[in-house]
Amino acid sequence: LKYFYSNLKNDICEKKKTLIIWFMIIYVVLTLIPIILEYLSFERDNINPCCSPYNANYIYFPLWLYLLGSIFASTTMVSINSNSKQNISLNVQVTTLEEYVTHLFIIVILFPVVFLVAFKFADYTRVAFFNIYYSANCYPISLVNAIRHCYNPVLEFSAGLFVQSIFILGSTIWRRKSFIKTVAIVFSLYITLVILESQFGGFISRIFNNMNWLIEILIFLSLTLINWRLGYLNLRINSNKIK
Repeated sequence: LKYFYSNLKNDICEKKKTLIIWFMIIYVVLTLIPIILEYLSFERDNINPCCSPYNANYIYFPLWLYLLGSIFASTTMVSINSNSKQNISLNVQVTTLEEYVTHLFIIVILFPVVFLVAFKFADYTRVAFFNIYYSANCYPISLVNAIRHCYNPVLEFSAGLFVQSIFILGSTIWRRKSFIKTVAIVFSLYITLVILESQFGGFISRIFNNMNWLIEILIFLSLTLINWRLGYLNLRINSNKIK
């Protein structure tokens, strides 16, 4: 346990620059896109930017978290899925499981915190821009309202963990361009499901429409745990090959 906490501290210190870079990426994305969309809606429909229905941060709050979180997840396992880094970890008395759990902590716990802080900074920047540029009386978005705006916050959170776990698994399988390759696989599976759905007359949709949301949450969480387990097994196999 002592080595685990030490490794967690070291990994967080090593990824401090990465987290800062991601903070800036999220900040820029969540600042520019809403401003551009709301500016266009004002110029086209003469809608007050504060009342614009095109506030991308508010409408697509879970989507931003899924998308940016998936990209981040695809890059986190690079440090333990490469020969050089694995050789280093073998010499520091850190097991593959400890290394894997610390990376999961960074993905599942630290990244959402970075995202939420960047979200608020970006929203304050958006509000300041429109208050200065349009002399409008805009107010920042409440994180509570943004979360409540979700269809089912708990269900969407569990679905987000599942989506993120897919890209974690993909990053343990492919060492290069894991995000692109994982997207290609997921898209192929989606097309396959669409074809099966059309062939069986909406059979899959009827199953999910009639399913209790608690069962859906359990399914998403179970699949997430399975993907995490498979990701760990992939990394252990890779480390055994190096040994």
